[in-house]
Amino acid sequence: MYLQDLATRGSRLVDQQEVAAFIVQDTAGATSCLLWPHTANTRSEHYLGAIPAGTVALAHTHPLFAEHPSKGDVAESKRLHLPIYVITRWNLYVTDPQSGQHVALIANKNWVRNVARHECALIK
Repeated sequence: MYLQDLATRGSRLVDQQEVAAFIVQDTAGATSCLLWPHTANTRSEHYLGAIPAGTVALAHTHPLFAEHPSKGDVAESKRLHLPIYVITRWNLYVTDPQSGQHVALIANKNWVRNVARHECALIK
């Protein structure tokens, strides 16, 4: 649900802006999604704070024409030792932090939906 929330949010942006979040797991095993503050940068989103405790993955949107993880996504995944999910309206990829390879989890399927309530919360 968190990744679908990000896909929906990203599909509403213009000018190739991105949405990014931490996927976090607490000590009881429950997961949550923490949105990064939106910077309105073109084709990138940046987070300058500390990575929240319990972060198990990063996720961010890409414009439709750039569906695959970028070289920067792969390098960041390896550097942080965390998977990175790359999301578009039509595709979902995940980058393996060990090998740098990416795998399509959803390909060529419109999986964006209207979300009655958002699953991701703003990071504090």
